[in-house]
Amino acid sequence: MKYFAVLSMLLLVCSGAVFAQNYNMEDDLVTNGGAEDDFNMWFHSGTNSYINTEDSTEGSKCFELSNVDNPYDQAGIRSHRFAVEPDEAFLFTFKYKTLPGFDKFGGPQSLRASVRCFDSDNNYIGAASSVNPLEVTDGEWVTAEYEAVVADPNAAEVDIRITMNTFADADGTVRFDEIHLYTSRMPVYYDTSENLFVNGGFETGDFTNWNPINLTEINSSIFSEGSYSCKFTTADDSGAELGKITHQSYPDVTPGGKYLFKCDFKSDVGTAVSSQFTRIEIRFWDSGSVVSNYVLTPTTTEGEWQTLSQEVVVPESLGVMDVYMVLNADGSCYMDNMRLHPEMPTVYDVSNNLFVNGGFETGDFTNWNPINLVEICGSEVSSGSYSSKFTTTDDGGAGLGKITHQSYPDFSDYDKLLFECDFKSEAGVTVSSANTRFQIRFWDSGSVVGNVQVNPETTNGEWVTLSEEIIVPSPASRVDVFCVMNADGACYMDNMSLYPPLGMGSYGVPHLKNMAGEWLTNDFQPLEPDEPIDDFESYADPNAFSGSWSNTSGSYANRGTGSVSLITDPAEAYSGSQALRWTYDNNGSEERSWVEFNTLFAESVDFGVYDEIHVWLNRHPGNSEEELLYFKFYNETVSQEGIQAVYTLSAEDGSSYSPTGWTEWVIDLNDMNFQSGASEKADLDNVVGMFFGVVGDDTTTGKGSGVIDFDDLSFVDTINCGSNQPVMDLNQDCEVDFEDFVILGETWVGE
Repeated sequence: MKYFAVLSMLLLVCSGAVFAQNYNMEDDLVTNGGAEDDFNMWFHSGTNSYINTEDSTEGSKCFELSNVDNPYDQAGIRSHRFAVEPDEAFLFTFKYKTLPGFDKFGGPQSLRASVRCFDSDNNYIGAASSVNPLEVTDGEWVTAEYEAVVADPNAAEVDIRITMNTFADADGTVRFDEIHLYTSRMPVYYDTSENLFVNGGFETGDFTNWNPINLTEINSSIFSEGSYSCKFTTADDSGAELGKITHQSYPDVTPGGKYLFKCDFKSDVGTAVSSQFTRIEIRFWDSGSVVSNYVLTPTTTEGEWQTLSQEVVVPESLGVMDVYMVLNADGSCYMDNMRLHPEMPTVYDVSNNLFVNGGFETGDFTNWNPINLVEICGSEVSSGSYSSKFTTTDDGGAGLGKITHQSYPDFSDYDKLLFECDFKSEAGVTVSSANTRFQIRFWDSGSVVGNVQVNPETTNGEWVTLSEEIIVPSPASRVDVFCVMNADGACYMDNMSLYPPLGMGSYGVPHLKNMAGEWLTNDFQPLEPDEPIDDFESYADPNAFSGSWSNTSGSYANRGTGSVSLITDPAEAYSGSQALRWTYDNNGSEERSWVEFNTLFAESVDFGVYDEIHVWLNRHPGNSEEELLYFKFYNETVSQEGIQAVYTLSAEDGSSYSPTGWTEWVIDLNDMNFQSGASEKADLDNVVGMFFGVVGDDTTTGKGSGVIDFDDLSFVDTINCGSNQPVMDLNQDCEVDFEDFVILGETWVGE
């Protein structure tokens, strides 16, 4: 059984690793990788494993392994298992730190993290990747990123296991946060217009296609959609009286197929849902036994409907699929709108043939290697002007037509391809299955790492199109096609093609069907109210104003000068009667100078809940053309290290913007220059101050002086989608409507 890693373990303080694969960072297999829901979806050792609520890299919790209280006991956590695909590549990433004084004693089992593999019979068959041992970080959080490929064809599932002190060979405390397992799979799109569950919303008003086992009833007053739901009236009594129900319509699913399971759930206000015993199991049966299952764990919702979601892969040994729900709570809960959506058929970009000269239209064998008994033909073609003719004899292999295609198409961004080829045998010519094949071969480091074989048959003078969907193995650096023909006369090949799938942004008929199924559905969540930071109307006099806004203090040789004042003339304000006026003189003594003013917040602001900052500016005539007009944010502390984001306007849009007059400056909080450890707006969760300024440079735009007025500064939440955003919400505004239809139409490819 063979496992290997593509790259060594990387310990990174900052990002910048380059990997051989492209990973789908939206497809994280791990649920609760930051311990925010305690040990939900994780198993853990009885001692030495804890949830830490005082330290984290994001959120408010992290996992902790510590043997301070039990020095000889092992500590460890492991995740629930995840289904894997053949030759699947993963990116395993997490953050961790060892506290000062941590000692590994040199033991190889002292501190390690592994992605472990299991076959379809639940047998452990080895570690796909093992980080062994992790290094001591002495109190600093570091990022570990590890790329690995599961190469054993028997692997069906993987889990994550993190252990410490396996053989009493470590002493101290280590913490883990932001544990992720990203796949190299392309995003899967589901046909949300089709629900394979019959009566998934109880709209018959009874339990048709359901088996109510215990403490369940149809409810007609509380529902997620439609007119009915299933109500559970249970008691949290350690399992004696649990609500139970199964769905038994046995939906028609395909072995090996991918599906999206969803279910709406809510608990009444004041009803606590216990994680013990509570679960929704999607179960697959064969010969009377469960061969595979997925588990979802509903949690307390306090009267709000919550959508549970799980992607599932049907086992190849499928017999029957059902859903079994067990609920342990201290009051009433409800379930509604259970659905199972099939994967949308892959739409391929038939305008993009990755094979060069696949139809021999150069009139020769450009990009081909003719090996035996092949020639260019201009009389028998499927389309165009030329084809390839094989003149072979069915002689057991001595006189076979052979050819390979060697343009080595670029396929690294795709994990699914469509191979097509037009083929015909002349009337009366029999094609022997022995030795006859089109073999699509994937290579890496001089060896074939995977191949797909397509076998043509006798066509009696008719052109037929051979077609095969292909999953690209990993790793693979190039692909070719090896054609071998065994017949008793002439055969022809034309229009050999290898098509990549259409990405989101190019659309066909299946996407239109999906859009119809989601038309006018939305996932709007309540917006955070706009936060008016300052409209400058509340200041009774200039002294009150100067307590909130001031010229930035400090004295530097290269610095300009400036002042802020309160406008009290309604004719000069954008709205109301007051605004801020900033007068600057940026003629500093050095080549590059700057001047700025600022405000400090009485209470820090979490930028993560907002999308934009809006402020109205009035640039006065005659302003100098400074190199930059900027807006910077201090997180946690007003210091050089605290500058974690900067937004700039270049000279043409900055201090001397024309025409003069009031214009709105909209700052996208997702599109700033992040620095000092921040990488996204969520990192700006403790903003204590904002600074405005200009920068001038004698060698570029120059520098000088000017006046800019400011008014109506506010933080704005422009949009808020939940966890159930419609698939065909193409413009990402939470709703499927005509704006999305326009996007689909602009990139329509048809069939």
